[in-house]
Amino acid sequence: MTQNRKGFTLIEVVMVAAIIGTLAAIAVPRFVGSKDKAYVAAMKADLHTIALYEEQYAADNHGQTLTAFNILSSQLADWTATVTHAQTSQSCEMRAGAITCTTGNVLTTGIFPPS
Repeated sequence: MTQNRKGFTLIEVVMVAAIIGTLAAIAVPRFVGSKDKAYVAAMKADLHTIALYEEQYAADNHGQTLTAFNILSSQLADWTATVTHAQTSQSCEMRAGAITCTTGNVLTTGIFPPS
């Protein structure tokens, strides 16, 4: 007598579900981390674009930069720019040509030199 086996056993289904669950547990946190890296890269690119516009302004206006002065003609500060992204809690700031990206977590704060 020949038996035709159609379908999977319960053990086979449970093993496949366990493997898929393990792969998902590994992949999802990595995906979330890569999205944050992409947001930071976009913010850094925006800061570089802002710096290019500031340099173009200086070139078009005989070396004048977007720097604040008080009533005594003393320079208050060099220009700074801060960018944020709606999808992340991180923000990046450019000050004196250096880009600093920060989060609410002190351990993930980093300074990126100008490239």
